[in-house]
Amino acid sequence: MLSDASLIDLISSIASQGYFPGEPLLVCPCPELDSVVEPPPVETESEYTAVEGNRRLAALRLLIDPSLATSHRRGIERLAEDASPSADLPVIIFPTRRSILDYLGYRHITGIKEWDPLAKARYLQQLRDRWRAEDRDASLPALARAIGSTSPYVGRLLASAAAFDLMEERHFFRDNEIDVRKVPFSLLSTALNYENIPPYLGIDPDDADLGGLNYERLTDLAGWIFAKRQGCRSTQLDESRNMRYLNLALTSDRAVAALKEGRPVREASVLALEPPKIFSGAVSEARRQVGLAERQLDVVSNPTDDDRAGVLEIKERSTAMLQTLANREGDAAHDGGAG
Repeated sequence: MLSDASLIDLISSIASQGYFPGEPLLVCPCPELDSVVEPPPVETESEYTAVEGNRRLAALRLLIDPSLATSHRRGIERLAEDASPSADLPVIIFPTRRSILDYLGYRHITGIKEWDPLAKARYLQQLRDRWRAEDRDASLPALARAIGSTSPYVGRLLASAAAFDLMEERHFFRDNEIDVRKVPFSLLSTALNYENIPPYLGIDPDDADLGGLNYERLTDLAGWIFAKRQGCRSTQLDESRNMRYLNLALTSDRAVAALKEGRPVREASVLALEPPKIFSGAVSEARRQVGLAERQLDVVSNPTDDDRAGVLEIKERSTAMLQTLANREGDAAHDGGAG
């Protein structure tokens, strides 16, 4: 937990603001009770397993005893100097871990405190594994009913998590110098909601087991979505709104080839259009970019030689294109007169 910087932020918050009693730990007796219905009796001397709230528990334990820290000890000691946390914490006692997980599934997926997509997927994985171990119906419809959602949504979350785990297992993130803790998992689950992306990967988006997956194409997709472009701070996707352009690009071999060459998603997607649309789209984008550059002239006092050369090249190439268009119009008029 200490390897996650957000734990230090939590320690700092509790040190300065105290522990919010409206966020109790969710615990079950250790060992668990046989009953899953009756509330367990409170036994002061009993041991309990904290199922929900381990980060808060860890933060408080470190504030009470900073010597437990395996890293960041000096910083935690400074935070603890002005803190006086109580060792008594609010808890809700459930009879079993299963009863807590069932409650969390409702609270965090369809309830008032929604989890992020990866947390939802992790919960569904645990729920499916537990039901399979108990020889219960762990189908997508059954899981969907349990959380008040739909089968396609559950399938996409589980498929995305399986793909994510596979890439982590095969060191995709490490090899591409991507911090797995900062990966925007929601982009992967969003991608599977587009019509052309699952077929490109060779999967059915509702197949949580990824049957038919083309792993090479999965790593291509993940690279376009998650890996920073060389010398840039952005990925080829750049932002989530461009997912529709990626979906379009995957319908064209030319566009896919451009993606593999490192071209931005929006730029590559143009190649999936018919040539007249490609031309019109490129001209429209060029006008937009030239307009943007034109508006900056007043605040750019020292343009570089490359800037000047670029403007000159734009002029020369535009002039050549205008001449080509004029020649074609002349040829068309001549052919029409001859006819």
